[in-house]
Amino acid sequence: MEHLGDTITHKSRFKVSFHSIDPGAVLWSEVCGEGWRCGIGKRFTPGFSPSIYFEMDFGGVDVSLSPITFQVSRDTNLGPFGRRQPQIVAAPLAAQLPCGIVCNTPNETVPLTGSLIFIFEISYTSVPREKPAEASELRTPLYETLETSMITGSFGDTRLFAFSRRQQSSGRIGTPKALFVNSSILKAASYYDILLSAGFSESLETALDDCFPASEKPQIDLNDYGYGSDSDLSDYDEAQPSKSDDGVASQQESDWRGASGHGETPPVTQCKLGRTIVVKDAAYRTYKALMFYLYTGEIKFRPLTSSQKRSAGDAVAQEHASRSCSPKSMYRLADKLGLEELKLLARDAIKSGLSEANILEEAFSKFTATPGYGEIRKIELEILCKTCRSASVREDLPKMMRRVTLGELPHASEMVSSFMYSLTG
Repeated sequence: MEHLGDTITHKSRFKVSFHSIDPGAVLWSEVCGEGWRCGIGKRFTPGFSPSIYFEMDFGGVDVSLSPITFQVSRDTNLGPFGRRQPQIVAAPLAAQLPCGIVCNTPNETVPLTGSLIFIFEISYTSVPREKPAEASELRTPLYETLETSMITGSFGDTRLFAFSRRQQSSGRIGTPKALFVNSSILKAASYYDILLSAGFSESLETALDDCFPASEKPQIDLNDYGYGSDSDLSDYDEAQPSKSDDGVASQQESDWRGASGHGETPPVTQCKLGRTIVVKDAAYRTYKALMFYLYTGEIKFRPLTSSQKRSAGDAVAQEHASRSCSPKSMYRLADKLGLEELKLLARDAIKSGLSEANILEEAFSKFTATPGYGEIRKIELEILCKTCRSASVREDLPKMMRRVTLGELPHASEMVSSFMYSLTG
């Protein structure tokens, strides 16, 4: 007997107060289930009865779940001796993944007063399949590394120095910190496979207990770093004692250099040779999270800085604080290194952190305007168009447009053009 699969149905219940939904706007849920969001909107058309419509955002759902179906029911009560019998208010609608937002037919029979409870039912078929090839690809270098460590008694043969702090007064990036890793893990990214070759000048063969390389600068300008708003960098005020990345007070520093005269170097028990690379394109925190991903296939993201709902997300991230990072910082690094799966994970984390409260700040940011980040612009433009009639966005949109016209946000011109075209097209 051949097992063809199992139908899985997720049910999400939402209580909705209709006075909280502006006409023409969509009230979105948090990300739930397998990465989707549920939306409810109301519409007033002259000459017709007011109607309610339901949307699903499947943009963050794995394509392996395609086709996927959703329907919506209204929770009703037939009386003290009756049974609760949900009333279908949106007929089943199937969608092929990948896709973005799917909208059902408006319903004019639902009363748009008070509060109602709606049940979103999302169904898909789970087909037996082998583990993704990528899981095996990630395990292979880890197994090789473990085998090598058993034979040589050494695990790390490569040292990465990455900058960890940003000086508030000058904006300069400094305080390089070392990460010790095995080269077989780094070679998962072709960029480092080339960089670690014997003849490549950007990686030096040195003793791994040496100080920060004297040939390198312990501070770099913000322009050389390329990402001034990187939240994975800790801001540093010379008048205050420094903190480690985990928030534990460390020794008072008189300048931006560690005890070695340049950067902080964790102690190494034996003097041995290995390759040393100074990376200047992402923060220490981002690289540390990358190394954990390359070793284990797991990644933990912190909430977007612009999010107003940081308390719940921070509580989750705190458990993994020492190895979590900004999804925007990781998206940028994964894009450079050609790690497509990691880039998708970071993209989905960015998307899940977008809401009416921060969509303007994110959509008109320098990060979103980065050349090559078209999928980020598309996601944020779609959410901006869906939320632009909500009270919070309507209130702040004129201020943002004023900043654009005054030349304060020259990078945002493409997003403005796309937004205006979407409204009038």
